[in-house]
Amino acid sequence: MEGNHGATIGRLDEDSVFYMQSRGMDLESTYELMAEARMENVIHSISDKSIQAYIEETIRGKGKEEE
Repeated sequence: MEGNHGATIGRLDEDSVFYMQSRGMDLESTYELMAEARMENVIHSISDKSIQAYIEETIRGKGKEEE
């Protein structure tokens, strides 16, 4: 990943970033984990389970293609 991760997923809680890094997580992994958690919250707020599943599959599929 390149660029300003904070701009991509919104302002991150600096305390959370510090905590994760103090436990050995690198910055990129920290951003990825926090972004995934935010996306999960949004996805699970959708009442239609089929739409939830479609979005999750689409996101997972795109992640696999980028690796």
